Amino acid sequence: MFDKMREDLYRKLKREIINGEIPSGSRIIEYQIANDLGINKVHVHKVLNELEQEGLVQYIPMKGFVSCGLCKEDLIEYAKIRLSMEDMLYSEFFETGSDKDKAEIIEIAKRAQAMMKAGLRDGAVDETIALYEKLYASVDMPHVLEIIRKSDAYFRTMYRSVYHDPKDMSKAIKNWSRFIKAVETNDLNLMHEWMYQRYTNSVERINASEDFYSRKDLKKS
Repeated sequence: MFDKMREDLYRKLKREIINGEIPSGSRIIEYQIANDLGINKVHVHKVLNELEQEGLVQYIPMKGFVSCGLCKEDLIEYAKIRLSMEDMLYSEFFETGSDKDKAEIIEIAKRAQAMMKAGLRDGAVDETIALYEKLYASVDMPHVLEIIRKSDAYFRTMYRSVYHDPKDMSKAIKNWSRFIKAVETNDLNLMHEWMYQRYTNSVERINASEDFYSRKDLKKS
């Protein structure tokens, strides 16, 4: 029972920190969480220790745990991992995916691109997430998907934070055209170009963003 409760609390706090619902620098008060959930504070403390190992919270003497938010280095590392894993996924999809699945992927991509052109950022993000869910459901690579899923929360957050700059929007619209053509022509080399360009754009946005901390900054604080 307590293992399940701690796991649920761990996932809840992690999601809220990553999504910015618990802003960086905010105190996380153990006894308040324990009282709200009707559990012993020791269980809350164990969860916060786990999150501290991941760099999402930091313990400060005389103050307690505070949220550290997202770390640029972690996001870039996850971007590299996803680049490698998605390379395998798309290779498998191009080889074994049905024409119906490919047609659905193309339609979702076109909707995402249309949303971007219309300046509907949230709609574009929703369609992007829907596209990945369709891709994941179209390939039989459970272990690769397990690795990718671990970074989903980070990247859902990043997707929500991008497309504010017209330059970012323009790059994304252009890159979606490359993606659509790659699937339509079953051109894996073009898909590799799309993936690498998206990775490069992501790293640029992460480094330029003030929403994400650097691990070096955390060590100084």
